[in-house]
Amino acid sequence: MAQKEVNYKNLEQIFSSDVTLSFNLLRFVNTANVKVPIESFSQALAYLGESNIRRFVALVAIASVSEGKPNSLYSLSLQRAHFCELTYGHEQSNSSLAFLVGLFSLLGALFDEDLEYIASHLPINDELKLALSERQGKLGKILTLALAYEDGDWKAINSISNDLSLNENISASYYQQAMRWANID
Repeated sequence: MAQKEVNYKNLEQIFSSDVTLSFNLLRFVNTANVKVPIESFSQALAYLGESNIRRFVALVAIASVSEGKPNSLYSLSLQRAHFCELTYGHEQSNSSLAFLVGLFSLLGALFDEDLEYIASHLPINDELKLALSERQGKLGKILTLALAYEDGDWKAINSISNDLSLNENISASYYQQAMRWANID
């Protein structure tokens, strides 16, 4: 999934060989509000598109890693992912990187390993690595804003929101939406 282009043929083969994975794919397609009955994996993948396929694969990967860990870690990573996506998407059209920053932000806790070490070994771009390991760049600031909300650090929320030229009421709304989306509220 780190490749630039998605190989739909290979994905279709993978989904057709794993019942649980194929079931989860169809559930994910359903959350994308596809109103047409799905008749094949290729149709499901086509409806999702590359961005949502990448999101689905990331979610499946995180879910498989989180086995044996508290469900709250999985839920919190989903919440962060959606918050980062909403916040980044406020100004940008491609928010899939922001989603991954939030989703991967708890990999250290899920793997019992240093997040900087994990990020350095993932096939991800440098912007994503810096955001995860050093909280640098716009993605790093957005992740830091998510952490400030989790900590109730209103001074940091104000400062980071100003740095991002983001109205605090809007970012608070994004945080609430992310909590509902991840079923944490």
